[in-house]
Amino acid sequence: MKIRILSALVILFVFLELSAQTKTVEVSFSYLKQRGFASNQFAVWVEDSNGAYVKTLYATAFTAKGGWTYRELSLPEWVKKAGLASKPKIDGVTGATPAAGKLTYVWDFSGVKTGDYFVCLEATLRSEKRVLYRAKINTAKASSVRPEPVYFGNNSEERTMISNVVITVK
Repeated sequence: MKIRILSALVILFVFLELSAQTKTVEVSFSYLKQRGFASNQFAVWVEDSNGAYVKTLYATAFTAKGGWTYRELSLPEWVKKAGLASKPKIDGVTGATPAAGKLTYVWDFSGVKTGDYFVCLEATLRSEKRVLYRAKINTAKASSVRPEPVYFGNNSEERTMISNVVITVK
């Protein structure tokens, strides 16, 4: 009898622990393609609670496939965090710069423990002009956050390239 109760408690504990972790994080934003050279690059990635790189969810192909080596201003924060100088293979999805509109990237937290993480979105707006969004999330708590942008470089009309960023943990 005691073994059955103990087994039931262990099963219940495992179930509660597994159900406590939410299933996905969703990063969505509005993207407005810019005209001209040295623009329209972005990457979405995850860092642990100490700011160490965990995973790339998406990166535009130009930068991810080596464009950063001759256009050093293309996504410098992501290039550094992802360690591209030492490991040129990207662990996320890469693709051509998408068409304008609402974009969404989803990750199921595979391979990580329950806890606090940062979700980051960096975009090269034009040459040295870029934006970085960064939001803290917890994999066990459903939440939705609209991170504030941090702009680098001179004020410009390219600031409309990335907007309405929402990071949702479900």
